[in-house]
This record gives sequence, C-alpha cells and structure tokens, in this order.
Amino acid sequence: MTGRFAFPPRRGLAVCAALFAASMLPAPDALAGAWTLPEGDGQAILGLVVNNADRTFDGSGTVIGGGGLDRIEVTGFVEYGLRDDLTLIGQTTLTSRETAPPFASDYQGLDYTELGLRQRLAQGERWVISGQGSVRLPGATDSRDPAQAGITDVETDLRLLLGRSGKAAGLPAFAELQTGYRVRFDDPPNEIRVDASFGVRPHDDWLLLGQSFTTLSDGSARGVFPDSDYVKLQASVVYDVTEAWSVQVGAFATVWGRNALVERAALAAVWRRF
Repeated sequence: MTGRFAFPPRRGLAVCAALFAASMLPAPDALAGAWTLPEGDGQAILGLVVNNADRTFDGSGTVIGGGGLDRIEVTGFVEYGLRDDLTLIGQTTLTSRETAPPFASDYQGLDYTELGLRQRLAQGERWVISGQGSVRLPGATDSRDPAQAGITDVETDLRLLLGRSGKAAGLPAFAELQTGYRVRFDDPPNEIRVDASFGVRPHDDWLLLGQSFTTLSDGSARGVFPDSDYVKLQASVVYDVTEAWSVQVGAFATVWGRNALVERAALAAVWRRF
C-alpha cells in the first residue's frame, strides 16, 4: 500500500468519503455508446482495472499529499438489442479496495450493479441522438467504513447521448458526447456528468480511443461529503481478434480535481459480440 492521508484525525471519515465519492471508475460508462444495437444482437465486455492514488486535489484544486488508495476492479458489462431502437444495458463490478493508515480499511465485494435502457430518439445517415436511464444498486452496506464510503446508496443516472460517424484524416472515425445527471439518494451530492469519446480506425482491425470524463457536484454538501469535481482522461487501443472477439488495453488519469483523488490506472478488457 502506498501513500498516507495527510489530514487531522478529526476529519478522517469526511476526507475518506470525499475521496471515494470522487473515484468511481469511468470505463463502463464509456462503453455504452449513443448507438442502439439491432434487435437480437448483443455485446458483453469483461474489464479489469488496477488503480492507485497517493495524492489528492484539495478544495482549491492544488495537489497535496495523502489519499492513499489501492483498488482492483473486475467489471462485467452487457447490452442487448430489445428492438432496433431500444437497447437493454447491465453492469456489475467486483472490487477490492484498501485505504492507507491512519484510516486503514479494506473492502472486497460488490460495487454498483446498474440496469437501464437506451432509447434512440432520432437518427440520420451519420448521426444519432439517444436517451438513457438506469438505476444503480450498491453492493457495499457500511457507510461508516472508509473503504465503502460513497458506494452504499442507491443512485439513478439519466443521460442524453449524441454520436456522429465520419472521417478523420481520411480514416473511419466517430465522436460521441454524453451529458448526464446522477441522483444520489443519501448524503453524497448529486452529480452532473459530461463524457466525450473520439475513436479512429487506422486499420480495419484496430480502434484508437481517446476519452474524457467530467464530474461536477451539484447542490450543497451533505453529511461528511463535501462537493467534489474532477476530470479524467483515458486512452486505449482495441484490437479485433475476430468478428466476435476484441481485446482492449489502456490507461486513465485524473488531470484536474477539487476534493478528489489524483488517480492513475491501467485497464484491460475482452469484448464479445453475439
């Protein structure tokens, strides 16, 4: 375990709550694109993320010491076309997370399980607009445990998704923008979410992905949870092994934040289309 919290003991739980509220994994959100799947088609993705943070952004956005966290997560994501314009989505995550002394704690078990629908609202030859709604059910139950703080409450997530395909430097490419609002039913503040993705295929079998994930707290802080904001950038490569199987490797990092972890993570995933 690396890093230590550099905060007075009387602020211990508040600090842990703020840090973990700002450290949710971005990757699964990005895998749910704006396009709906054809009726009867599906896709499953199994991902692994190894994450470490030993610094934090304070309330003014300055990087300071503290915020020790080691985290390993395995996430399963599935989407299935109920109709050509309506896709069912589901996700669940197994997590192992450990915090540093003096608030040492660890948790192994379920993180959030998410179920939802994506509805195509409008479509042109090269663009699509969709709406998406989901409910997120927590696997952790002890909000007093620093390793579980911020992941014990039911949440709902509503999104508007815009996608466009075309060319970039003569290569097949796409761009996508998601704007969303996440309602959190206990002490953590609600969140405004803005996610953007850009992908280009330099070859039929290769996809290069660049993504950004922005989260902004909305409303006053409640309980021990202060407002927190952060921006994460992610880069990855997807290789199509066959028409049905693909593999993905990449990394992401928190590049700016306020009351948030400075995260550095590596990720890998296997995609299966059916």
